Amino acid sequence: MNQPICKVEIKKFDSGYAIFEMSGRFIPGGDPDIADVIKSSIRNLVAEGIKRVVVDLHHVDYFASNVIGALVDGKMATESVDGGIVLYRPKKYLRDSLKMVKIDVIIRIVDDLDEALDILGIPRVEEEE
Repeated sequence: MNQPICKVEIKKFDSGYAIFEMSGRFIPGGDPDIADVIKSSIRNLVAEGIKRVVVDLHHVDYFASNVIGALVDGKMATESVDGGIVLYRPKKYLRDSLKMVKIDVIIRIVDDLDEALDILGIPRVEEEE
């Protein structure tokens, strides 16, 4: 059986937020399970004092429900310290799927980084990349 091909990269910014870049296909399985990696990565950010997270989904082709659960867990972790999480620039079919299961009611989904930062209460002072 082939292992899922997926990657998570975290970019931290001095103004107290991180961009959590996800790419590939996120399916259950693997050791450790990718959903557990996502949960622990976001919780580690919170433990480091980074309580606002922009999750960049632009390069995600697919993710299973366990990843949705991990993102909801991340929302709860960030909000427990008065932070937040925003889903940023998913592909149309992924956005449609997220809306179908009403994740957009729980976690905001946007296509503009400035809007994501505004939702999280972060002044735009740093350029992306």
